Parts: sequence; structure tokens; C-alpha cells
Amino acid sequence: MPARQFQLIPDITIGDACRIYGMTPRALRFYGDWGLIEPRRNWLNYRVYDAPAQRRLAWIAQLRRVRLPLPDIREVLVAEEVEGRGRAVAIERLEARRRRLGEELKAVEGVLEAFSSGTEQAGAPRLQSAA
Repeated sequence: MPARQFQLIPDITIGDACRIYGMTPRALRFYGDWGLIEPRRNWLNYRVYDAPAQRRLAWIAQLRRVRLPLPDIREVLVAEEVEGRGRAVAIERLEARRRRLGEELKAVEGVLEAFSSGTEQAGAPRLQSAA
């Protein structure tokens, strides 16, 4: 019978977590307040992040980098923890975000074109140039 191999991931402090995941201490505390991560306290009463918390921080860091809203991130984390479907839920949420961004980009391009061609929306007040 082969021996199981365990990979020990040491607990890290809030400072280490900030450096590893590119977050601020304030952001880490905020995510803790939101219930997205649950840091433990060590014997000096410092926040420390164990292996499960570090996995959640990795998810959060990636998803926040693309500005996924916190409620969506919560859904991803819950889906990963409960059903092992975090990746699938993340893909769904990211595709929805991409669609919304595409719609927003089209709207911006339309307004930009209107201003560039001088055909602003009828009825909109014209702004006076400061002379």
C-alpha cells in the first residue's frame, strides 16, 4: 500500500498574505468581515491564514483582478466548497461579466461617435465652451 503524501502548507500572517496575493490588510479584513475568508488567531493574537483560507484568497485575488462583484465571488467560493464546482461557476460569472462589458463598450462607442460627429442626442442641452 503506497504511503499517502501530504503537502504541508504553513499558516501565513496578514503581511505575508498581502505580499503573496497582492492585497492590502484593509482588504483582507474586509473579506473576513464579508465572510469570504476566516482567518484564525495565533498565540500572539495575529491573524493567520491556513491552507483553506489561502486557497480562498487565491480565488478572491484572481476574481477581484477582473473586478468580479463580491456576491459573485461568494457564489464561486460556496460552489467550490460545497460541490467542487467553483471553476464552472466562475466561468459562468466571468462570461456574464464579459457580456455586460461588451454592452457597455458598445454604448461608450456610440456616445463617442455621436460626440465626434456632432450628432449628440436630440433634446440634450448643448454645453457651452468656456471662453
